[in-house]
Amino acid sequence: MASNISNATLAQKISDLIAKWDNREKEFQAWLSGDVGAGPNSDGKYPLTDYLGTTRLTTAPAQLEDDVLGAVGAAQAASTAASDSETNAAASEAAAAASASSAESYRDTALSYKNDAETAEAGAINAQNNAIAQKQAAQAARDKAEKWAEEDQDVEVETGLYSAKHWALTAQDFVPAIDTGAYRLTADPVPWADLSGVPSTFTPASHGHDWADLSNLPAFATRWPSWTEVTSKPSTFTPSAHTHGNADITDVAWSKLTGVPSTFAPSSHGHAWGDLSGVPSFATRWPTWSEVTSKPTTFAPSAHTHPWAEVTGAPATATRWPSWGEVTSKPTTFAPSAHGHAIADVTGLQAALDGKAAASHTHSYLPLSGGTLTGNLEIDRASDSYIRFRSSGIIKGYLYSNGSSQTGFLNNTGGWKFRIDNDGTMSVGSVPWARLTGVPSTFAPSAHTHDYLPLAGGTMTGAIDFVGTSISDYNTVGAPYGGMRIIRA
Repeated sequence: MASNISNATLAQKISDLIAKWDNREKEFQAWLSGDVGAGPNSDGKYPLTDYLGTTRLTTAPAQLEDDVLGAVGAAQAASTAASDSETNAAASEAAAAASASSAESYRDTALSYKNDAETAEAGAINAQNNAIAQKQAAQAARDKAEKWAEEDQDVEVETGLYSAKHWALTAQDFVPAIDTGAYRLTADPVPWADLSGVPSTFTPASHGHDWADLSNLPAFATRWPSWTEVTSKPSTFTPSAHTHGNADITDVAWSKLTGVPSTFAPSSHGHAWGDLSGVPSFATRWPTWSEVTSKPTTFAPSAHTHPWAEVTGAPATATRWPSWGEVTSKPTTFAPSAHGHAIADVTGLQAALDGKAAASHTHSYLPLSGGTLTGNLEIDRASDSYIRFRSSGIIKGYLYSNGSSQTGFLNNTGGWKFRIDNDGTMSVGSVPWARLTGVPSTFAPSAHTHDYLPLAGGTMTGAIDFVGTSISDYNTVGAPYGGMRIIRA
């Protein structure tokens, strides 16, 4: 089916054309007034968009002029160098006349300088010509750019191509006034011959369309109405199963009826589904999703939650505890809040108590709280052994025995307080006298004497009785004389 361009689309296209023309005008003004070394890339080039929408970076006139002047300056410098070379050649030639022996050499050098100068001059002239050509090309490009932007209406810039100004003025002539809010054309009718891009053929005035070609169909053409959408329906209906009394039937006698059947189905009967005809489609299948009406536009995820405040219609059982009267299946009588039970009333209690120890019983162990140990305490370890003493969590000392059979008491820093070695010697520490038992209560002074004859000899004032013994001189080989020997008889 052919489609005609709408007024809104045409107005939008014209608006887009004007916007493109404005954009090209801004680009051209920026290019025309561009500075040397400026632009997006700081190279004196600015973007210009042609009628096909292609954007190119184009050297601005100021940059072109600077480039040309630079080339001209180089040419002038080359020309000056040529002049200087020519001057130097003349000087060399004069010096050659004054010096006959070296005149030939100077002349050749001068000629060489002259040739170089002429070559430089020719290069300068070429550079100048190139600069002029570049300047002319830049001016031509500028003029062409001006033509693309400002050439008068209906004047071709190139064959079949027109300026942005042409298209803008053409759009203004075509649509003198555009209501951009509603996209209405308010100009006078445009002759058909003045329109471009219109179709060459049209559908006949009397024609048909396939259903699939139709758009914007009203809802009542795409589905059956829901019950709420049915209008002018009665407010009440006779039940589907109802009866009439004889009084409700007037002037109807069977004999007056024509075409009545000779036999009838019982008043209570059924029909097989296959006997039904004209069954509507919605009675033969479930609807597709697109056929479901009045469905919401959005849905909650299949797995989601709700705060309690969003739950409506919650039953009373979900909003509060029941009152006493609302509690069901409760007993009619209750035991007092303070009451007791016999052991026999508690199932399994007696058996459980039989397996328990009496509250007042003892164990043949030393309680953790302390007690009296009547037997021996033996620590059997291959390495050092100790008993540590604490008070309020603070170490006070150790009863310690190491692998070298040294036993004693250590202070809280691990140093020996006293130590008894394996031979019974107390090698560290001392025992206060008061802690010793079986010692005499008094002692002789450290300097004292005895009533005995000293072993070194001395004088006896008393008599010595020898019973059954004799006294004789005693002399043995190698022994000194003068000893006394008591010989038992």
